[in-house]
Amino acid sequence: MLGSAEISELIGVTSDLSLRLMGDKSPKAKSKQAAQKQTKVDTESQKKKDAASAKQIAKTKK
Repeated sequence: MLGSAEISELIGVTSDLSLRLMGDKSPKAKSKQAAQKQTKVDTESQKKKDAASAKQIAKTKK
């Protein structure tokens, strides 16, 4: 039976879940992630508004 270290070497991927889940938790990284998430939400919101406007314009042209 192979251990997790041997499996990691064979497949080239860390098999220890605790190592895979660790990430950068610095204040700068958290701030950057929050800003990226907000930008994504703002973009999606703008797309919805644009789609609603396009529908409204199509109705008025009829």
